Amino acid sequence: MLFFLLCLYISLYYIRPFEWMPGLYGSPIFMVLGVVSIVALLMAWGSGKIKLFRYKTDVMMVGFVIAIVLSHLSHGYIGGAIDGVRDFLPSIVGYFLVAHALDSEKKVNGFVFLLTGLTIFLAYQAWLQSVHGVSWGGMEPLIQYQNAEEGRVGLLRVRWFGPFNDPNDFGLALVLPVPFLVNLLVNRKYLLALCLPPLIYALYLTNSRGAVLALLASVFTYLVLRFRSVKGVAVGLVLATALMVFGPSRMAQISAEEESAYGRVEAWHAGFQMFKSNPIFGVGKGMFTDYHYLTAHNSYMLVLAELGFVGSFFFLGLFFYPLRWGKRNLFRETESLEAERRRRFVAACLAGGVGLLAAIFFLSRSYILLPFMVCALMMASIYGRGGGLIGCSREEVAERFSWGSVGGMVVAQIVGINIIVRLML
Repeated sequence: MLFFLLCLYISLYYIRPFEWMPGLYGSPIFMVLGVVSIVALLMAWGSGKIKLFRYKTDVMMVGFVIAIVLSHLSHGYIGGAIDGVRDFLPSIVGYFLVAHALDSEKKVNGFVFLLTGLTIFLAYQAWLQSVHGVSWGGMEPLIQYQNAEEGRVGLLRVRWFGPFNDPNDFGLALVLPVPFLVNLLVNRKYLLALCLPPLIYALYLTNSRGAVLALLASVFTYLVLRFRSVKGVAVGLVLATALMVFGPSRMAQISAEEESAYGRVEAWHAGFQMFKSNPIFGVGKGMFTDYHYLTAHNSYMLVLAELGFVGSFFFLGLFFYPLRWGKRNLFRETESLEAERRRRFVAACLAGGVGLLAAIFFLSRSYILLPFMVCALMMASIYGRGGGLIGCSREEVAERFSWGSVGGMVVAQIVGINIIVRLML
């Protein structure tokens, strides 16, 4: 039941027929499905079929929601607290469905197959926009004008409805299945790997530097974890160079002197001032642009400014545990070919997470579903029922919270961003 709800929920989140299909336009089916999913999760928890909060990330997710609420209640703004949780609800539901519905290797593989199919759908919409100027539902690409020697040049950037209306978010969605497809390609399973070319082409059409960065980071990380040698680093560097050379035209414009880059640093400085004025709970979710005309263009800075130290603690804590496990275990020697096959799959999960975490350093994507969905997928693969895909021990699942380590990461983030801002302003 939960797996069916998960597949339906994620499919609606990606395809979004209620935003463009005449018969469903404006209907609350996604909201209703979210409520049904919450009830189903609570019933499964009550009957003992799942164990909510068995993962450290479950606790971190709840803490992050509480931080959203407190960011407004600390200023006496009850309506803001309600709106903040309501807007974040798709990420809450999506996280818990992925984390607890994927309780077997078959379901994990099926979910990745579904994600691949959904991103191929998005890639097809990108192709339609590039060829015909419009895709299903009347969605047109974003035309971003740039200055050139001979006048203004319009840059086509494909997109989709809802959370994918921004080409950067559209590009991040396209990147998610890439490490899994590269894993199939490296393992000489070519059929499903044929999905790679259309995804890469659609990613090119987004002209998103953040998405290309996510692609670079995820593929590089996968190759390092896969080969666990200098070979993986070398191949990753070659691919990274090729993507930088042949990637979207906007990649060539990255520099500290670029106007948009300077605007980002200014936004980071403004965010740091917000944090200094409200260091514990922040200025409130969604309030950054009330204090500065641009958003943070950095998800970590956005959380720090809007949710304070408390919100940053839980946000970083969500990704701390699966990444620490990866560092601890993926470089160990395997005992069988089957164990190695599963470990490669987990390496692809972790690579997808690293890619997303790298990209959101330059994008304000602190509350969308994609990062939390990848976090949940990593946890389900690593720590799932029966020890996950690679037999994680009960001791590792039950290990104590590393409050000090996560808190140290927040402090390091604050110091690091402050140094970057001081150097670049």
